[in-house]
Formats: sequence, C-alpha cells, structure tokens
Amino acid sequence: MTLSVPENTAPWVFYELMQSLDQAFMMRQGLAAQGVGQWGEQLFSALNEQYPAWADKSTEIYIAANQLLNHFARTQTGALTAGSIIRNPESFLRLVLLVLQNDLVPVRG
Repeated sequence: MTLSVPENTAPWVFYELMQSLDQAFMMRQGLAAQGVGQWGEQLFSALNEQYPAWADKSTEIYIAANQLLNHFARTQTGALTAGSIIRNPESFLRLVLLVLQNDLVPVRG
C-alpha cells in the first residue's frame, strides 16, 4: 500500500487500513469481497506463515487489530505511526499478538 500520510490526515489512513483488514478477513471466511485489501492480506499471510499457532484465532486477531486501528484513528495518532503500520503489517501483527497475550483489549470472537 503506497500512501502519503500528511500529519492532518492520519486518522483517515487508519480507517482505510481497517477497511483493508475487513476485506481480507471476509475473504479468509470465504465471503465475497470486492477488491481484497493488500495490507490486510499481508497481515493475514504473516499470521499463517510466522505464527501458525495463532492461525486458528483469526477472529480474535481481526477484532483486536480493528480495535487498535480505531483507537489510533480516534486519538489522532500521528502520520509517523500510520506510515510505519502501512509499511510493515507484520510489526503491527506482533503488536496485536502482544496485546492479546497480555489481555489488554477485551475480545469476544
């Protein structure tokens, strides 16, 4: 995903990432989705390849990832963080897994 992230538009970038995650999750569930989001697909591919023990927890990961992205958007987290997440979905996945392992967000899947 190649996005330029000016400081004042960073919240919208997080919403676009949420949409990409939604589309990739829908495809993972076998539901039809138009234009699978590349970023979300990269995140779920990393899940399968790097964390196979967590692959069966994709619903919980999806929920926690959405909650984190929504939090970043609502708190107007800066463009530097948004750009970092866009460039490296694997690092964001590690953050999501750490949050889940430490019960830092309520997730019901």
